[in-house]
Amino acid sequence: MKTGNIILFVLCAIAMIVGIVIYFEASAFQKTAIITQGTVVNSGTTYYDIKYTSGDDIERTYKGSQPKNGKHRDGETMKVFYQSDNPDKARITDGVKGGKKVVFWAFIMLLFNLVSVYSGRKKDKSEKNFKTT
Repeated sequence: MKTGNIILFVLCAIAMIVGIVIYFEASAFQKTAIITQGTVVNSGTTYYDIKYTSGDDIERTYKGSQPKNGKHRDGETMKVFYQSDNPDKARITDGVKGGKKVVFWAFIMLLFNLVSVYSGRKKDKSEKNFKTT
């Protein structure tokens, strides 16, 4: 097996572990999270603020950076997930999808690497057979 394949196997393993950790951390956050509606206020070119009201009727603010594939506009309503014991710790996504995406792409990389190893071994076997005959 070539060094590049070993390195790619290690990277795939790291990516799988990271994806699984993200998934389980997000799942644990979801189990204790409270979902509420927030309104985007003060959106700029690189950031935005979401105002939401927690269970103790205090208005809180979530600050986020604008995504590259679109913008959040003033007045837009969004779901906000926050912890009941710490309402200032909020998220606008559940995070589970992100963990699944990381695991999916790590699996695709693993398949690519396995095909590469298989074709390399097949080529080496063919070359060896050609040299001996």
